[in-house]
Amino acid sequence: MLPRHFAEHPDRFFDLITVDGDHSEAGARADLETVIPRLKVGGALVFDDISNPSHPELARVWRDVVASRRSYSTFAFTELGFGVGIAIRHE
Repeated sequence: MLPRHFAEHPDRFFDLITVDGDHSEAGARADLETVIPRLKVGGALVFDDISNPSHPELARVWRDVVASRRSYSTFAFTELGFGVGIAIRHE
């Protein structure tokens, strides 16, 4: 749905994006890679379940797709619930 929406609206960018979608490794990776280019500089990206024992692959997806990018400051909160990753785009 989102790739089609973005193709139809190439000028859409966001200050806040939350990703709580597909919990498979491939699906979560695709979800993040789809929305990352649409985050404005200064905007925040929130990704949940990074410490969910039923989906341990999501922590790796978060690190690979978002936390490894130098254009983001990232934070991982894993102590409560199923964890959440937060990224702020600075470039």
